[in-house]
Order: sequence, then structure tokens, then C-alpha cells
Amino acid sequence: MWKFLTALMLSRHAILAKQGWTEHERRLYSKLVDGYSTLARPVLNESEPVIVLLGLDFQQILSLDEKHQVLQSNVWLKMSWVDQYLTWEPAEYGNIREVRFPMSDIWKPDVLLYNSVDEHFDNTWPVNAVIT
Repeated sequence: MWKFLTALMLSRHAILAKQGWTEHERRLYSKLVDGYSTLARPVLNESEPVIVLLGLDFQQILSLDEKHQVLQSNVWLKMSWVDQYLTWEPAEYGNIREVRFPMSDIWKPDVLLYNSVDEHFDNTWPVNAVIT
């Protein structure tokens, strides 16, 4: 049992080290994810709303079918909000002021394109969230 736990801890440490993280970054990541739930709204007071700012950057027209009135485009959806659980004192972590996490590791608002011609309209690429 102890060998398995030691191997698991060493493999996690090796993965973090392999990513080129500093000791401060490893400590900060561990602090932020310890007990964090991607399912819980990111507020300390449950009656408080989560204010989400949305922006849409139009990048490219992929195709335009005037006859059927269909526009296929490439857009970037930008979202920002305050996650009250992802906070730290920069001085305690080597003055780190921002970190990047995979979006799958943090809470995110349930936002989806509403009016789409394509039945598989939730076509997104995995990106990192910038946490400041």
C-alpha cells in the first residue's frame, strides 16, 4: 500500500516537474486545487450572484450561403468572473500574480450557443484559463 502511494506521489511530482513548474508554482497549484470543486459556484456566500462578463471576438468567416442564409464563422468567446476560492497572497508564492489552469479544472458558467444550424454546435477547443 505504501509503495503504491509513494509511487503515486512521485509520479505526480514528476509530472509537475516535467511541466517546468517552479516550487512556488507547485505549492500554489496544490493550494488552489485542494478541496476545490468544479461543480460548486465560486462564491463564499451562497446568496451572492456570480457576475459573468461575456465578449465575442469575431475571427473569421468560414463560409457564407446566401441562398440558405447560413453563415459559418470562427469566433472566440471570452468570459471573466471572480472565483472567490481561487485566491492567494502573491508574496507567499514567489510573487506569482497569475497562473494558467485547464478550463476542465475550474468552475465555469454554463454558456452555450443558442442559435446554430449545426446539431453539434458545442465545438470548442481546450484552452487554459488565466487566473489572477
